[in-house]
Amino acid sequence: MAFFPYGFLQENPYQNQIIAGLEANEVEVIKIPGKKFFPLLQLIKYNPDIVHIFWPHDFYIGKNSGTTIIKRAMLTCTLPILKRYTSVYSADNLVSHDSETISEKTEKIWIAKILKKCRGIIYMSKAASELYQNFYTALPKNKLIISHVNFNSNYPNNLSLDTCRKLLSLKDETVFCIFGRIHPYKGVLGIINAFKQLKNTDVVLLIVGKCSSADYYQQIITASGNLFQNRIRVVNEFIPNSDVQLYLNASDYLLLNYVDTPLNPGSAIIAETFNIPVIAPETSVLKEIVGKPGNYFFLQNNTASLQKIMEEVCQIEQNRSLRSTVNTESDPKIIGKKLKEFYLSLLQKVH
Repeated sequence: MAFFPYGFLQENPYQNQIIAGLEANEVEVIKIPGKKFFPLLQLIKYNPDIVHIFWPHDFYIGKNSGTTIIKRAMLTCTLPILKRYTSVYSADNLVSHDSETISEKTEKIWIAKILKKCRGIIYMSKAASELYQNFYTALPKNKLIISHVNFNSNYPNNLSLDTCRKLLSLKDETVFCIFGRIHPYKGVLGIINAFKQLKNTDVVLLIVGKCSSADYYQQIITASGNLFQNRIRVVNEFIPNSDVQLYLNASDYLLLNYVDTPLNPGSAIIAETFNIPVIAPETSVLKEIVGKPGNYFFLQNNTASLQKIMEEVCQIEQNRSLRSTVNTESDPKIIGKKLKEFYLSLLQKVH
């Protein structure tokens, strides 16, 4: 079977953990990267039994109007290729996060074209399944709901909070962390605005991850004002797996502030891996995934609500033991077994 497209810019740990789980269940996985010209033609070259599709926005969104027209023409010409294979769609987002370059209405049309060629669809929560079915009118009849694969074996985790804080020159203060690729849809500027209004000044905000653009990085600098690299510390770079624990184990809370509709929030899963409490918008998906004691919710796209929660948790003595239970159903090997069974069931329906 094939993962397509595989990775963006650098390998994706989410895909890699699923691949590890599939390979542990004796499934051969072909990693097919994206390609500028006629990407679907690669399927003919590799001829897999199953095609598992992730994040297809690069098939129909270009860097400008010219490349967008070309990409859509190439996709239209080659889309029938998907019907040759048993294709499965991973419903990780309602639409892509590149909403500034394409309208939601237009993107729904293109995703719907791809969905029509697929025989199966995969969701990472019941709430995500419900949202998707209310958003799209025609979906594959065969569906699977499984947990987001965990990252327990992906990141080293052997440094204590005290050690990590010492290495980062952090003192005995409340530390909030934003972690992962830093994009506008993650509401970073809203978090900064809420943070700056906190009455408690014995707090630090870590923003850790590569910014989506130089312009967005400049917006973060401007929004931070005189707190930049003082109480608001930004690490604008891709963090290797070996260093992830440094930032998450040093932090008291992981902040999520999705301004769109999250369906498959990897940052929330990373938080569970490091047993760090989460502060997140009160959406159906996030409440299902991280709605456990020790996590906190605020009204989505509401800075005052976020600020209130941040003020409250600053007064709480942190107790990570409240979140010490691990979802064993999200182990890569278990996820791989469920996916294999789903793939086989689809193949049997074809033959």
